[in-house]
Amino acid sequence: MAVIVIILGVVIIICANILDKKYLKEKERRYFQKMVKEIQNLREIGSRPAEKVLKTDSELEFGMLLFSLFFIVMGPILIRNEMASDPVDWKAILVSSCVLAIAVLYLSNIIPYLGKPACELSQDGFFTPRYGFIPWHQVFGIYLLLQENIFDSRHYTLFFHVKNSESILKKHSWLWRILVYLSLVRTRAKYFNISIALHSKCETPETIEMAAKSLWDKATGRQYDWKPWLSDAYNDAVRRISENSVNIEDGQENELLPDQAQQLKQHKRDLKIIKNELRRSASQLKWMIKISIFGMLMALLWMFLEQFFL
Repeated sequence: MAVIVIILGVVIIICANILDKKYLKEKERRYFQKMVKEIQNLREIGSRPAEKVLKTDSELEFGMLLFSLFFIVMGPILIRNEMASDPVDWKAILVSSCVLAIAVLYLSNIIPYLGKPACELSQDGFFTPRYGFIPWHQVFGIYLLLQENIFDSRHYTLFFHVKNSESILKKHSWLWRILVYLSLVRTRAKYFNISIALHSKCETPETIEMAAKSLWDKATGRQYDWKPWLSDAYNDAVRRISENSVNIEDGQENELLPDQAQQLKQHKRDLKIIKNELRRSASQLKWMIKISIFGMLMALLWMFLEQFFL
């Protein structure tokens, strides 16, 4: 019996190994096909007219839209019923009023963008219904953020790091201007981020990101990696190193730093900024993990003490 069990175990291990190799080969084949399709899509996108290279679907989430409409209809009914009850439940009235106000503000903010594409990419820049047309030379970073939840659903958000200007500040919504008036939002920042939720059914989010970076690189020569969760000092240092590297490859000198010694000093300063920022980010992540573990341990300890001593 022991020999039979050992033989069956060996056979199962060999079969599992063979199936695993087949799975990896199939996964690699699918990934290769996906990359080929992405490249073909980019070539097809690049051959489109310069006025409009790529148009995405609307970024509005109809679930939130229906939720807001539901509360706008039901909110006044709930408030009226609570006002007519005896005694009056002021807490329920306050909560219903707050939710109703949030629904009205959300709906009034998204109505102007119903049925419009979230983003249009062209050779000269990109267009959004909220901010209008922004040229590529005003963009200093592009990043596609992927968020996955426990149900394996994916949410993509495309970020553009844009240089601030008075013309862009005027295009903000009135809700944003209220936040500025309450000093909850800075208006004098050098850069700000434009986030666009991607729900495109025609093109994948990866294709949209690659097309945006390709057009951005073609128009400005910028092709560095920008990280929205890191500081502007870090991203500026990465940009300067990338631009200096491109100039060196092209046999050109940096017009702003013609002296080679000065370029080397700036390069060292940028590397120090990147090193310190990465250390700070890693330290912050470690502290968040430690705090989370400490919180879970305290919760377990509280449950234990509550069960045996209370």
